[in-house]
Parts: sequence; C-alpha cells; structure tokens
Amino acid sequence: MDLVCENGLCDGINGMEIVGGDQPHEKSSLVQKCPYADLENVLFVQGSGPHVLNYNSQPDQSVKEVIVSRKCAESVLRGAQVFVPGVLACSSHVEKGDKVAVSVAIEQPVKDGGWAVGITRGTVLQGLQSDVHYEERKGLYIGKGTAAMSRSGIFRVPHGIAVEMTERVYKLPSFNDVLEGEIFLQNLPSVVAAHVLDPQPGERILDMCAAPGGKTTAIAILMRDKGEVVALDRSHNKVNYSFQIGSRFESLI
Repeated sequence: MDLVCENGLCDGINGMEIVGGDQPHEKSSLVQKCPYADLENVLFVQGSGPHVLNYNSQPDQSVKEVIVSRKCAESVLRGAQVFVPGVLACSSHVEKGDKVAVSVAIEQPVKDGGWAVGITRGTVLQGLQSDVHYEERKGLYIGKGTAAMSRSGIFRVPHGIAVEMTERVYKLPSFNDVLEGEIFLQNLPSVVAAHVLDPQPGERILDMCAAPGGKTTAIAILMRDKGEVVALDRSHNKVNYSFQIGSRFESLI
C-alpha cells in the first residue's frame, strides 16, 4: 500500500518518521519515500504479517462471527474498522461489546458462468462446521474485534461502525482523520497505471471502470486539474461514491 501525498505535507504523520529509500537508518520506519523514479509524490506505508490469531478462546463454545464483503475486508486490512454497509452476515445473539471473529466472503463461480458472493445480507451464522457457509470462509479470517452494536442494530441502521477491530492478520497504521483531504491511500498498481497513462494537462481522459475512484483521482492529480476526466462504472452507487472521493481530495489537485 502506498500513500499519495502532495504540497509538501508529509514531513511526519502521527509521529511516524519518514525516511528516504536510499537513506540509512537504524530502525525501520513505517512510512518511506518511494524509491522508484517518477513516483516522487508517493510514500510507502509498511505493515507486518501475516499474524497468527486465536479466534476461539473458549473451545466448548461456538465462535461469534461477522462476515464482510471483499471491499470491506480490503479496507480493514489497511487499518480501517468494519462499517455497517460492509457486513453481510453475523452470528445470532451478537450484542454490543461481544468479541467476534471477522472473515471475508470471496466471490465464487456460479452456474451462469459469472461470479457471486452467494451470501444474502443478514444471513445468520452458526459458527459450526455444519454451517452452510463454513467452507466458503474457512481460512479467510482477517482479524477479530469488538461488536460496536448488536446484530439487530447492524442490519437496521444505514451507517456507523459495526466492529471495532482489535487484531488483524496484517497490521498497518490507521490513517483515519489524518490530514483529511490531503492524502489518499491506494494500492501500488493504481498509482502505476496512472503514471503509465501519462495524462497531460488539457487532455480528456475516459476511465471506463472508475469505482472506487483511486485511478481517477491519481489521473486528475497528474493533470493538475487542467483537463477533463470522464469516469464511468456500471453501478450508479459506485459512481456516486467515486464522485465523493474526488470531491474530498480537491486540495490534492
């Protein structure tokens, strides 16, 4: 994962030292300047893992679980909490304050030749090997946390934190509320794709698979807000989300 940063704002983040890729240093830094040419506006955020977690501290009881979408899981592994829209399924009788194991639902091939999750939002999990969804998530646990609301609350409210993560299989520093509007977290391929395109000021760029807006935002940054980026996606909600992402980072452009 890397951190796109502009305007000379990344002198330090939450007390984390930032070092250059060719600078010797005695201790490992969480944030490092990108060592690759032409990516001067990128910082690397270093994590650790995979870590082995004990999900079942009471073997005589079934584990209380929450299954999240792939997109939600990607955010969690980047340091985010589990938010309500990302929850697909949950064990019965989960109450606020309960310890829960968090796993991810991965798309599976379906009969028509496509791919789908196969879990209806609101599904009740039994936490047993006899559970119909056990094999789907076996080995796909991403961490554990504390339920921030009850099961009924998770599937009743439209937004909010569902699970506050306490441990993750991969650990990365959280950038929640850090230099909001000034930094943008992205995977390296999205950054590289924008640089390979090499958009120039005054051009008109068509992004035909834009959501969630990472490459679109990177392209706009490289164009210095001098040109036009037309962002398309098959989902109306994803398009709206991409627009919100872009509007939050106007100061980067």
